[in-house]
Amino acid sequence: MTTLVRLLGIFAGLLAAEAVWLVAEGALVIPVQAPAGTLAAEPVAIDPLSVALAASVLPLVGWLVLVGLEQLTQHARTIWLVLALVALAASLGMPLSGSGVSDANRVVLVLMHLLVGAIVIAVLYSSSRRGGQSLARSASAAAGDAA
Repeated sequence: MTTLVRLLGIFAGLLAAEAVWLVAEGALVIPVQAPAGTLAAEPVAIDPLSVALAASVLPLVGWLVLVGLEQLTQHARTIWLVLALVALAASLGMPLSGSGVSDANRVVLVLMHLLVGAIVIAVLYSSSRRGGQSLARSASAAAGDAA
């Protein structure tokens, strides 16, 4: 069940980012671009595929980190939350730096980052065991009980 919840959380983040892109490009006629200096010498157009990749691959990495921490420590949830918030703050460097894009474009990019981050962080954090034993500790405790 945890896996399904986490997958749905990442998918919800992806859909939210795509919705922001669609409203920006379609309704508001704001060309969504990555600022110059971050990826290239000129601003780079961001298409729906780019949005989908960024909104799914990076959260999947975060999920893998959470799973790894859950295997290693009882404090996985807290450690992961700090790491996720630092990663989210660092991700804002791209939309807030560089040149060649409008302020409206920057707002769209920041909104996509914050929206995906808020959804994915909330879902992954809430789906993690609260103060429970790590799996490694549980296995060693079970082995000790069997002996």
